[in-house]
Amino acid sequence: MTETLTIAKSTIDKNSMQYNWKGDGTKENPIIIDKDDNLPQNMIFRTEDMHLQIKNIDIGLLVFERCQNIILEESILSIVKLKTCSNIIIRENLIKDIKLLFSEDLVIENNRFYSFSNFRLFTLLMFIFASISGAVFFLSYIELLYFLRELTFPVLILCAVLFFLDIKKKRNKILISKKFRDNEFIELKKEK
Repeated sequence: MTETLTIAKSTIDKNSMQYNWKGDGTKENPIIIDKDDNLPQNMIFRTEDMHLQIKNIDIGLLVFERCQNIILEESILSIVKLKTCSNIIIRENLIKDIKLLFSEDLVIENNRFYSFSNFRLFTLLMFIFASISGAVFFLSYIELLYFLRELTFPVLILCAVLFFLDIKKKRNKILISKKFRDNEFIELKKEK
């Protein structure tokens, strides 16, 4: 069974000592929760108006209930839930899903959303071209299809070009499926 850590305003000092978090929760000195392999896979924050900065974590479920003044960045998360929250910034994360309930004054920007059921077009193209290249190479051993061996190299060059295009820019949208092109780096800004 997966452990869940609940962090309330009243227990933040205990958690800060246990996980070696820095800061006191004020605007000038926010509590910094940084990369820690000992964090449980599920975390629930009920820190009210305390200032927190969470970055470089890799967990499954992150829930904010009645929270304010939180920055979540550069993390890998399966699900993020916000319940009755305000003044939350979520940026530059890899996230499967964000669920919002009665929350306002949110900034959600430059996050990459993923799903096990939707491959990026780039990944699909690379798989197809690599498969074609392998199939062409093996078919070229048949004496009648020897000419196919000449096609293997151009297909591999095409794979290399596509790979270069994808890594050239972190935010390259050219090779993203049209369905997700406008949402992969979604920006949601809700002002009061």
